[in-house]
Order: sequence, then structure tokens, then C-alpha cells
Amino acid sequence: MKPLKSLLCICLLLLTFNLKAFAAEDGVYLTDQAESPIQQVQFSDSQIYLTLNLDSQDGRGLMIRLLSASDAVTSLLNPEANQADIEKKQKELGLDYQSKKDLLDIQDNTRVSEVIDQLESLTPGIYPYFSTEGQLILKISQADIKKDDQKLIISLFNNPLLEFVLENDSLIYDDVTLNKE
Repeated sequence: MKPLKSLLCICLLLLTFNLKAFAAEDGVYLTDQAESPIQQVQFSDSQIYLTLNLDSQDGRGLMIRLLSASDAVTSLLNPEANQADIEKKQKELGLDYQSKKDLLDIQDNTRVSEVIDQLESLTPGIYPYFSTEGQLILKISQADIKKDDQKLIISLFNNPLLEFVLENDSLIYDDVTLNKE
């Protein structure tokens, strides 16, 4: 019986590792298609960085959909929600400061931008940035990544955000191929 339990534990561990292995790999995927809504996807630790093409109508639509995803989950878009309900929901989702403040590494000379970066890395959400070239980059923090042989699904708060088809060393989104760099 003991060898069976050990074998079962090892199998479960390998299965769990296999599902999370893709997320743990650092990887950059790029496209050279000018009309692609997504120009680049980068997986790094527990963060995903999407470089969106705002010259593309689909890119602008994707930006709006992704940026409103967090607000919809936390009831910020619901005019009927009261402050207490919003605060309760944020605490349940781990979005409140109190649940993160003990995890912050703050020293006497820590800059505000470093604290903000730490909070964003610790807190699930989608955070917009502009690159030095003026491109919009969305940082998706603490996302769930589910991968099987054919698909990769990125979710936040149990809501699917993006779905990619896996093909060799490429991701395919909306008929656009992003090749691994």
C-alpha cells in the first residue's frame, strides 16, 4: 500500500509541475505581423507582459476588454455596489493593502516606485505601462495559466482573459502567430 501511495503522490506532483512548468519558464513570443493586436507576450515569474498594438482596431478593443476585466470582478463597474461590498470583495480577492503590507520589503531608502512595483507583483491585476518606444504594455500579475497539449489559457480571478493555441514553439492568437524568441 505504501508504494502505491508514493507512486500516486509522485504522479500528482509531476502533473502539477507540468501544468505550472509553462508559467515558470521565462519566454518571449513575438510576431512580425503589423496588424496583430498583440505584438509580444513575455512570461516572467508570476507576471505576464503583453505588448499591444494600438494601431490595430483589435488591439484597442483587447486593451479595453482586459483593462475592464479587473474592475468588473471587483464590482467597480456596478453602480449599485456600495463601498462596504467593494471592500469585502477586494479583501476576498487579495486586492487590499492590509493583506500585502507584511510582504513588502521596505527599507529606509526604498523609493515609492519600488513599493508600487512590489505591490503590483504581489497583487492580482492588470497594470498598464508605456515603453520608451510608446508601446502599451499590460502587466498581468498573479494570473492563472492553464496549459494542455493544444491550448494555453490565461485567467485572472477565475475569469479567462486570453486563449492561445499552442503549435510547436509558437502561440497563436486570433490567427496571428507569435514565435518564441
